[in-house]
Amino acid sequence: MIPVILQGGALLAAVLMQIAWFSHVRPFGVMPNLVLVVVVVTALWSRATAALASAIVAGLLLDLASGADFGLRTAFFTVVTLAVIALRQLGVYAESFLMAVATVAICTVIANLLIVFGVVGTTGGVDWLAVLQRISIEVGLNTVLLAILFGIRELTQDRRARISAELRRGSWL
Repeated sequence: MIPVILQGGALLAAVLMQIAWFSHVRPFGVMPNLVLVVVVVTALWSRATAALASAIVAGLLLDLASGADFGLRTAFFTVVTLAVIALRQLGVYAESFLMAVATVAICTVIANLLIVFGVVGTTGGVDWLAVLQRISIEVGLNTVLLAILFGIRELTQDRRARISAELRRGSWL
C-alpha cells in the first residue's frame, strides 16, 4: 500500500506536470495522460477509499484547469477507479504490470473517444485514421510512463515487503 502523503504528492505532481509541462511539450505531437496513469496505478496499489478520493481530486483539478467539458475528467477517473476496485475485489491480481498496461490502454482509448465525440458531437468530419494514429501513440507514451512508475516502485519498495507480497501471491521466483 502507498502512504497517503506520498500518494497525494505524486498525484499533485502528476496534475502539475500534465497542466504545465505536457501541455507545451508534446512528444510525437501527442499529449500523454500522466494523470490517468497515476489514477490507475493508485487504484491498483492503494486502498479503495484513498484511490477514489485521488480520482475525484485529480479529475476536479484537471477540470478546473480546463475551460471546456467541465466534469468529464472527474466522472471518467471516478468510473475507472471504481472499475479497477471492482476487478480487485473479484480477485484480479493488482500488482501485475500487464493488468496495469491493459487498464491504461483501454482507458486511454475510451478517454480519447469521449473527447472526440464530445468535441465533434457527431462522427461526421472526423479523420478516423489520424485519431487512431494519435490514440496509438498516446497508448505507447502512457505505457512508457507506467513502466517508469512501476520501476520507481520496484526500486523504492522494501525488500521484505516484496517478499511478503510474493508469498501472499503464492509464487516465489
